[in-house]
Amino acid sequence: MKKEDILAKSKADKRDEGMEHTENKGRVVGFAIFFCMAMVFQLSVMFLADGHHRDVMTAITALLFTFFVTESFAKWRFTRDAGQAFVLFVCILVVIVSTIAFFVHILGAGYCCECLCECAAECGCDG
Repeated sequence: MKKEDILAKSKADKRDEGMEHTENKGRVVGFAIFFCMAMVFQLSVMFLADGHHRDVMTAITALLFTFFVTESFAKWRFTRDAGQAFVLFVCILVVIVSTIAFFVHILGAGYCCECLCECAAECGCDG
């Protein structure tokens, strides 16, 4: 193929590789920031809320690992690597378990109206 033919085909393609590269780098940075913020929220709930609000922790876990699932699936589909398939399987399992735990906790928790603790029996109030 001649140089002019390659350039003409590239212009007709309407695909900007520079923009694709920039978007991919942005996704990597966005993923890292998303992960850091999720960890900040997880640790905040874990240590500042005395372990209460497990529903928030399970929701954050489900969201974070859903993102891992999409990333792992894309990598596995491209490479068909057994290690990547294992990571994908574990991520899917974590999403399922944390989502179930979230709904079980939300649907089964009796929150106290006065002090917002998870169980009125623990604090002695009548809710």
